[in-house]
Amino acid sequence: MGFRPFIVIHRVTELSSEWLIATGIKGLLIDIDNTVTPYHSEEIPVDILEWLQKLNSAGIKFTPYSNAKLYRIENFCRRFGLTNPGFALKPLNYGLKKALRIMGESREHVLMIGDQVFTDSLAGKFAGIRVVLVDPVSTREFPATRVMRRIERLIGRSRWKYDRLGND
Repeated sequence: MGFRPFIVIHRVTELSSEWLIATGIKGLLIDIDNTVTPYHSEEIPVDILEWLQKLNSAGIKFTPYSNAKLYRIENFCRRFGLTNPGFALKPLNYGLKKALRIMGESREHVLMIGDQVFTDSLAGKFAGIRVVLVDPVSTREFPATRVMRRIERLIGRSRWKYDRLGND
């Protein structure tokens, strides 16, 4: 089990609803901090907000799967009318069964999306869920995350080629 995830892209918006549907994906487990919002921010960049709305319109379910503080997960859920799956405790998959049950999807029809190798990518790999790794949306991070970014570089994240999903 290598560290490289199923897909490496720059930003979540590269995952078009058309590509997801063609690939058989019906649901997304989405990290919050630095995947869809800057760390400690409630602001979702406009392009990501539009992307989430397109997913919703296309019938692709999503739910937060995050180690963010519970109030941030709750605020995200409230904004999109979602049931809160609670704290993920990644990479241990503490709340995975609950998140999948809330979405009503099985692992083979779900992608896990995040910005960190040692939380998001490993959580997906441990759970048997395909992982999409994205670049962080901000350079502002939790201090321990900055340390883990250095370790990510040591294992070769900076040399992983970005995937093209045929959306061009």
